[in-house]
Amino acid sequence: MYVQAFHFPRLAALFYAEFHPTLGPTVTYDVPEGALTSPDPHARLLDFDAVSEYVIPKPSAIGRLLTLTACGYKIVGYPMCLPGAHYPRNELRFNLVFVFSRHADTRSYEPVVQKMAETLRTLETEGGYLFEKAKKDRIRVLIEQIYEDLNSMRECLIPLDDKHTINLRLHPVLRQPPLVHDYDVPLLIVAEEGLELDTWDITARKIVQHIDGVQHVRGIAKTADVDEDKVRRLIRHLIYYGHAVLLDIFQFSNTYRVRKDIRVIVEDPQLQNECLAYITKTGFACHPFSRVLTLYSLLKPGITVRNWADENQPDLVGVDIRRMIAFGVANCFLHRIHTYPYLPAARRQRIPALLQRYLDGTHHYDEICVAVGHSRRELCDFLSKSVGYLELSR
Repeated sequence: MYVQAFHFPRLAALFYAEFHPTLGPTVTYDVPEGALTSPDPHARLLDFDAVSEYVIPKPSAIGRLLTLTACGYKIVGYPMCLPGAHYPRNELRFNLVFVFSRHADTRSYEPVVQKMAETLRTLETEGGYLFEKAKKDRIRVLIEQIYEDLNSMRECLIPLDDKHTINLRLHPVLRQPPLVHDYDVPLLIVAEEGLELDTWDITARKIVQHIDGVQHVRGIAKTADVDEDKVRRLIRHLIYYGHAVLLDIFQFSNTYRVRKDIRVIVEDPQLQNECLAYITKTGFACHPFSRVLTLYSLLKPGITVRNWADENQPDLVGVDIRRMIAFGVANCFLHRIHTYPYLPAARRQRIPALLQRYLDGTHHYDEICVAVGHSRRELCDFLSKSVGYLELSR
């Protein structure tokens, strides 16, 4: 399965601005062309006048990474100032600004923004690329290619001349992996050959062989005959390096809802294609993604997967439902709504001791079922006979 283990935001626009000696802050080049300079104000992506004082800021903000949310977008720049007697006003102030949707996580771009600012300074001091008219137009071509390459390949390698090459690459911001519980279901998101298993110890190889996106951690430990703690540690390692994600235990009695992160797949054609390829059964043609998106949107609180599948049976022909749910959970745009059984403290004393600690409303059925070794139906049938028994969903 392809998963956006780290989602690189898409560049909405890229523009080069500088301080003009008579006009003040101006946009010299923008990509897409007209994004900030279109004669029609309604066609512009961003109103430059509203942000110009932050794009070409006061001296105290020069040489610093600046991030601003305005006009529905997030802009990230690193304004620079070069002194020189040959410049009007004895200085050249400029900024190459990256524009994203307002909710984008732009941390992966911050080193690139700073590197490009420093690279442009070098290009100017060593070759006059920003001030000499004969060379300046090459900056327009440069930012066009940067825009295209970073959006499509997450990297770019652009030779300018014999001395200067633009070499940029986006790197994911690695986060501390989550705690791994016995009831979590790990799923590999890279092929086993990509893990270089030959260099791993025997225990690790045994564990990986049983990670199939269906078995939970305790089940993997039992099947592989490996200590549960070792399984959890290995899975955390795989998650940290972007080789695995965690799913919930899939059952048709589960309920899900769409998260606001659904916009990630709406804005990413590659992720859409990967989704269709992953969820479509062998021998069937892929559905239009718009239909799949509609199906996802119909997953709501109070509607089990079984109910949802029955109501949308014609549109689910050729779709692997388990894989469809897994793809949404793995890519963080589907949220599992868990059910937490609750029994008042006075009533808990009348049930088996093994169950008592799990019935305070903070433990969901996946956790309890794995811990005590009974199915949800068995537990529900047993607990429903107790006075004061409640189920909380969230």
